[in-house]
Amino acid sequence: MNIIILILIMFSAASVVIVVRVLIKRHKKRSDSKKEEEKVREEQQKKYKEQKERKKLEEEQHLKEEEEKVEREARETDNKEKVKKEQLETQEEEKTEQEEKVKKAEEEKKKKEDTQKEEGSQEGQQLPPGQRGGRSRVSIKQDAIEQERVTKPRTRKPEIVCWNKQREWIVGIEVPEEFTSPNVIQDGESIEQDNSDEARYPLRYIKGAVKVAWNEGEQDREIEITFMEEGRSYLIFKMRKNWKGLGRVVRRPTAGYYLAIVPCEWKRDEEMSASAPIVPEDVQISGYKAHFFILSQNENTSISFIDANGGRIQVKSGSSSFQLIGKELPDSSEDNGPFFGEELPCIKATDEQIWDNVGVIVIGEEGSGRNRWRTQFSPQERVIDQKMPDDLANRQGGWYFVRIYDKDDNLLESMDFRFSAGLKSIQIVNPRCLPEKDVYCDVEVKFNHQVNCNVEPESEIEQGFEISRGNSLTIITIPPKPYCDKTHWTVVDVDDKTKVNAKTKITILIERVWWNAGDLNGA
Repeated sequence: MNIIILILIMFSAASVVIVVRVLIKRHKKRSDSKKEEEKVREEQQKKYKEQKERKKLEEEQHLKEEEEKVEREARETDNKEKVKKEQLETQEEEKTEQEEKVKKAEEEKKKKEDTQKEEGSQEGQQLPPGQRGGRSRVSIKQDAIEQERVTKPRTRKPEIVCWNKQREWIVGIEVPEEFTSPNVIQDGESIEQDNSDEARYPLRYIKGAVKVAWNEGEQDREIEITFMEEGRSYLIFKMRKNWKGLGRVVRRPTAGYYLAIVPCEWKRDEEMSASAPIVPEDVQISGYKAHFFILSQNENTSISFIDANGGRIQVKSGSSSFQLIGKELPDSSEDNGPFFGEELPCIKATDEQIWDNVGVIVIGEEGSGRNRWRTQFSPQERVIDQKMPDDLANRQGGWYFVRIYDKDDNLLESMDFRFSAGLKSIQIVNPRCLPEKDVYCDVEVKFNHQVNCNVEPESEIEQGFEISRGNSLTIITIPPKPYCDKTHWTVVDVDDKTKVNAKTKITILIERVWWNAGDLNGA
């Protein structure tokens, strides 16, 4: 019995030892496994960190390469433009030199003739009046007038304008800011200022004349403005894109957006003018309607109406003689003019002789409100491309208008544009209208600019985009979402010397097709 008990005790002890050994081995194995997992996790974290750092370095290297590529392309473009500019300057110098030679030859010829005349006079020979020397008084007077036209600033005069107010078009007079205590009189009664702009005076009638009186120093001045030429029953206004802002009356339309104020009984002549882009709208002056037109140089369309008697009234139009040329950058703004980068555009005429009829070119800051910047200059003779004044270049950027007047102060052309002195190029990388492999990818927009130029988001939508900034390159990543296709940005140009901080608004459009499938029954 004792032996059996002893065996059981020994067996139990052996079992306990075995169990303890198993537990120890299991704990050790679990501990080793945990250590191994920690080791693997540390290695993974290390590997992830290394990949992240490597990716960051690759992105920085890519950004640097892109900057170098853009700078290289910009340098090549600058060199090409410089060579082209030098060639044009050389041609211009050769032309000027040739003209100087001709002028010098004429002067020598004239001097020789004058010498001969003087010799003849000294010998007692009386010369006929036509052969006598000296300059005529008429010539001297003309030179004085020309000198005054070039040096004396043009005194602005009131203009016939139109503007939209609560879906109704207002025809009125815009009085220049420099007029002191203006008084606009129609049919013997003073007209009150418009409550939205104190420089504008809405008219009661279209026909007839309006007098504008004002003080100029200690003198009382007055000018009379006739609305319609003899035989006309309509007014044509040159408008900005999409008929935004203020319209200005013109004698003859060329190309662009126009508004015609005509009698209510007139109907649009669709045979000559095509269909209306917008239905006619009301005018504050009873008996008239506002009609919308878009004229293009490449299309055979005109402003034409059928009057109450069935007769055709066709407005004489002319070809556009002026255009802005320069380094135009991609932009999809609906209401503003073209956007130019790095340098100001030039005003190009179709022929250098056209400038002979131009009295003054007025350039000013666009937008509402008074006391906005403006300047003016007379065109340079025998030059097709007129350069903008340095005063405008010093402003670094912004949105401006160009108005070209003839020598009788009639408006020949009105244009608007924007520019940024620090922005060199805008590149939209791989935009696709249709998705690739059923999905759209991100689109990069690259802005190549100078160090003192920045591209800033306009709203919260743009602020959420990924923006990579370098010294001369800003890359904006636009995600594939419908509401992100059209975005708005502000280009900021800063000049530390002049303390100028110019802001120019632009719009970037990614043209992508979006669609949605649904049940017509709403199921």
